[in-house]
Amino acid sequence: MQEGMLFHHLYDRSSVAYFLQTSYQIHGTLDISFVQRSLVELSRRHDVLRTAFVFSEASRSLQAVLKSREIEFAYHDFRVFGWAEMGDRVRSFKEADRLRSFDLSRDVLMRVHVLHLSDDVYEFIWSYHHILMDGWCLGTLTREYYEIYNSYIENRSYHLPVVRQYKHYIQWLSLQDESAAASYWSAYLSSYSGLSSVPALPSGSRNKGDYFLNKTGFSLGVALTRQVVSYARSRRVTLNTVIETVWGILLSRYNHTQDVVFGSVVSGRPGNLDGVEDIIGLFINTVPVRICYEAGTTFSSLVKGVQHDSLDGARYHYYPLAKIQSSVTGQPLLDHIMVFENYPDMQPPAEPAGADEVENPGPEVVSVDIFEHNNYSFTVIVMPGEDISIRLDYDGRMYDRSFIERIPGHFLTILDEALKNDIPVSRLSLLSASEREELLSSFSHGAVTEYGDEDT
Repeated sequence: MQEGMLFHHLYDRSSVAYFLQTSYQIHGTLDISFVQRSLVELSRRHDVLRTAFVFSEASRSLQAVLKSREIEFAYHDFRVFGWAEMGDRVRSFKEADRLRSFDLSRDVLMRVHVLHLSDDVYEFIWSYHHILMDGWCLGTLTREYYEIYNSYIENRSYHLPVVRQYKHYIQWLSLQDESAAASYWSAYLSSYSGLSSVPALPSGSRNKGDYFLNKTGFSLGVALTRQVVSYARSRRVTLNTVIETVWGILLSRYNHTQDVVFGSVVSGRPGNLDGVEDIIGLFINTVPVRICYEAGTTFSSLVKGVQHDSLDGARYHYYPLAKIQSSVTGQPLLDHIMVFENYPDMQPPAEPAGADEVENPGPEVVSVDIFEHNNYSFTVIVMPGEDISIRLDYDGRMYDRSFIERIPGHFLTILDEALKNDIPVSRLSLLSASEREELLSSFSHGAVTEYGDEDT
């Protein structure tokens, strides 16, 4: 994954692809000197935070670990601005930070800005290049940061586990059987042809200019979420598998085929590597998910098949997508990805209840905002919870907004019917009730067939 990110950086150094920015407000009192010292200590603890990327056109790229490299830190006093304009000031600052991005050959690849908004309100802006680490790590770093910061406040030693360094994963990776992984993915994709895409605008109708991010989102609702969770448990499959299967069915309708492939971002953390859950570094990988079914295949049998493939392929999740792609010669393999995302808990650890807590409450985190951008023109982001939410991020130049806004209805229609009736996948409805009425009113003869049906 790092090699792929480095390629995209070299291909277009002005791109903000793989720039991640997490910002949030803190209500309470902060000691800025201790904030900075805590960040310095984090960089001392984790080797990957002290790395630099060394590359040239003539030699292999290297990720070098430096003896000393501190996280970039800056404090900005925004209290000189009026509160009415504060929101615009903060948004402009974050936008400028994103536009600055990172130069992988020169910059420290993580930086923290603290904006002092009022006496007891601060805005934390924590930015880093994705090549350094994945989103899982931010939760670990945040917990460690609060423990170190509190130790300075309380004049004590901090209590954290012994650090497992990223080099242990690199060593593990070097011992894996690449030929076995290549054989697995080649067999998994055997006989696959074509490119399964979300319908985009014709090239001649697309807007000119640079990539611009559009978003649309929807949620399943608490009731339907509970049904999905119950269904997954009863079939002994994961929630991810159910969502991926429904997306695959929707994609198959859009592309008039019963065999589709899209990318799925996996954690990439091997269960047999001791302490892997606490290692800071980049583990995630994008691997293909293939949804293939026959005319009589039911939803339940398809879900079980997707789950089986997921478990079977997990041992090869480390294998680079570029090499998987090479097994499908002469054609692109996929052009969009699905991400199951659990945002890290940014709250400080809870203090024991007592009088001191009431009189002098600790910092409270509010208004968390996360910006991220990859090199794909379309991304499906699934956020689990009591009410599963799904966000569609897409390049506004390439896709018609009116069509993208129909996708949630299509997805929910398929999901709802699949959970209620274990019928052949080919018979699952695509159109929502409102779309059916729209078509019926448009075609007075009533002979309406659904977009994506086999007889269309």
